[in-house]
Amino acid sequence: MPVLYEHIIALHKPKVITTSTPELNLVMLTGVQQMSMLNQSLWSISKKFRHLPKVYLFTDKGVDLETLKRKLKWFPDSHLTIIIAESCTEYHRNKGNELLASFAHQNPMGLKLAAILQIADLNTPILYCDTDVLWHKDPWQTISELISNPGVKLALSSDFQAAYDQDMVHAANMSELLTEPFYCAGILFLKALDSGNRDKLQKLLEIAVVQSTHFTEQTIFAYLNKINGDHSLDKDGFAILLDDQFSLIPRKKNTLIARHYIGPVRHNFWRDAFFLKLGVI
Repeated sequence: MPVLYEHIIALHKPKVITTSTPELNLVMLTGVQQMSMLNQSLWSISKKFRHLPKVYLFTDKGVDLETLKRKLKWFPDSHLTIIIAESCTEYHRNKGNELLASFAHQNPMGLKLAAILQIADLNTPILYCDTDVLWHKDPWQTISELISNPGVKLALSSDFQAAYDQDMVHAANMSELLTEPFYCAGILFLKALDSGNRDKLQKLLEIAVVQSTHFTEQTIFAYLNKINGDHSLDKDGFAILLDDQFSLIPRKKNTLIARHYIGPVRHNFWRDAFFLKLGVI
């Protein structure tokens, strides 16, 4: 069924959209295998967001820019900036952030961290989401509340498990990550990281460049969030759901703003993208 949904969706050509944008930058990262999901995630953003944010799309190694641009030709050029991996690593090396540049070169999730921090330098609040996220409602009320709250620097979506780099947790003595709430960096909001946080980040990068996993970047963001107020995005609004793993029909949830379709329910990404296009959910 997911394959059928994906093929049907591919027949639908998104319409070009234009709209005003508030003071918000959206950061995404794509590899070769994620480009089809990226297209659907951006389509959901274009349909569900009241205002279209400025999108900074970073590409992992191996992505053909011309192919990517063809897939995204429906998306307004004025709202899209594509930045290749090499440009991101060069940006941080030129700023003297050699550890971050090395982590970005070694690990795709290191590139994600570097991408977010590059756009953070523009001093505009950031919303990040993975390509396997579909938007079901406009998030602006939640985002605007985070922006206006002086106590919030960083907020992550909730996770039902501690999906962290356990070697880093122990090496850096991150006891804060051993207890709930657990965090996922698949959807996150970032307003600012002060000099103290950046010093802590440097120490964690010293560990990351020696050995890292798929969860190292998530571990870093979760730790920084824990020591900066422990702010969670509403788990009913920004959700990881596993209870419909074998359902052919989506279950409409009125509280749902964005859903992150992790491994066990990745196939439901295509099911829900199909029903979003029908306007059923």
